Amino acid sequence: MGASVKVKIEDSSGAWLQQEEIRVGRGLRRMAQDAVNIAKLTAPMKVGNLRDSGHVEGMGLQVKAVFGDSSVRYAAVQEKTQFSHYTTPGTGPNYLKNGGDAAVQKGIKTYL
Repeated sequence: MGASVKVKIEDSSGAWLQQEEIRVGRGLRRMAQDAVNIAKLTAPMKVGNLRDSGHVEGMGLQVKAVFGDSSVRYAAVQEKTQFSHYTTPGTGPNYLKNGGDAAVQKGIKTYL
């Protein structure tokens, strides 16, 4: 006579994956917000509209840090162009790139 063993496998990987996507999505949103906050420190500022327009868009795993809106259409130009005179010292182009790079340098674990 032989012995028999029954094994039941329960797959909860779908629930785990869903929870991880939520956790990582929240972390990415915090990372994007940090990138915006850092970028605001060096974004050109004459009256503050550009800095005030910084925000996070998207949800889940599709989030992005954004500057500019319908009333601040010059955000991309300010990001890419070095002008000869800035009214606020220490500000200038690449404010969003530098903010994003600083947030990424901290690593995703910081935001999870």
